[in-house]
Amino acid sequence: MGEALEILVVDDLPEKRLAFEALLSPLGQRLTLVDSGTEALRRVLAQKFDILVLDVHIPDMDGLELARLIREHKRYRDTPILFVSALDDPQRIERAYSLGAVDYIADPSVPGVVRSKLKVFIDLIQAQRQAAAAERQRIAAAAAEEASRRKDDFIATLSHELRNPLAPLRNVVHLLRKRFAEEPTIETACGVLERQVKRMTVLIDDLSDVARITAGKIRLERTRIDLREVLTMSVESTQPLITQRRQSLSIDVGTEPLWVEADAVRLCQVFANLLTNASKYTPEQGGIWLEARTVARQVVVAVRDNGIGVEPEMLTRVFDLFVQSERSVVHRQGGLGIGLALVKELVQMHDGKVELTSEGVGRGTVVRVRLPLREAPAELVSPAAHLASSFDRPSVH
Repeated sequence: MGEALEILVVDDLPEKRLAFEALLSPLGQRLTLVDSGTEALRRVLAQKFDILVLDVHIPDMDGLELARLIREHKRYRDTPILFVSALDDPQRIERAYSLGAVDYIADPSVPGVVRSKLKVFIDLIQAQRQAAAAERQRIAAAAAEEASRRKDDFIATLSHELRNPLAPLRNVVHLLRKRFAEEPTIETACGVLERQVKRMTVLIDDLSDVARITAGKIRLERTRIDLREVLTMSVESTQPLITQRRQSLSIDVGTEPLWVEADAVRLCQVFANLLTNASKYTPEQGGIWLEARTVARQVVVAVRDNGIGVEPEMLTRVFDLFVQSERSVVHRQGGLGIGLALVKELVQMHDGKVELTSEGVGRGTVVRVRLPLREAPAELVSPAAHLASSFDRPSVH
């Protein structure tokens, strides 16, 4: 059943109004009953009615004249009007239909007739509204899809265009160092340039990966690997940042192999992102913990820190693209809010799940990645060797 309709019933006799109320209430619509044409005009100007039921004979105003006045209002040019009269007068009936009546009931003494005819118009109006709502939803969905496609195209173009200046900048740094090797000021400036270029490279790589995942252009090169080796390589890539911030990193990945069917490059990217985030949002001299265990045919990797934590209202949004916590913005740690979105997509591509929990602001964060556990392979493949052979693939960060 659709949304209830507004029905106005005009009849001067109290007993007939009561009869109409008893007759129409089972239809589940909103009824307004008035006893005069004057009151009816006041009501139709004050609100919008979907169906009008008019008695032809009302003392202060003929029902047909009332219909004419109502029809003059643009709001009611197409509103269904149902006339009810005990007199079967052909002239009145003809005039009623000329005023746009949808029906003229000359014998209202049969209750089922009035109710059945009204139900036809109620169902018709509700069906029209549902069709219109469905069409609006279709148009909105198409517009959202087009906007999403344009956004994806923009991100792909932006990441490509931003990458072009990086190689010349690296060359400039190399030339300056070579030409002014003994100048401390130049070396300092080159260090600044080099760090910023690396930072830009990470951001652009993330943008590029998001665009490629959205477009379905990333293909995983899966092999049976020991996840502990991937975690080791992820630690190696993020250790300089952790050391720079004088943070402690505790690692506990057990002594038994953790076999997964995975793309070593992409998983290294996942855990390097999580360790980098943990370091960025943990104060200097803070703590970071990396743990891995098998639980119910799954490998569960947890990256925990005692950093700034996450607000409760952000827990359901942290994996959305371009979403950043207000506290992360205040701490000015940079980034575009795409790291965790990228992590989520890559983990899901590996048939896994990722979740983030936090006990609140200032109480740290735990990110858990769950991946299907596999049997040991017949032939061992080193993730390090796999990474080394992937020089043409996106860099790990």
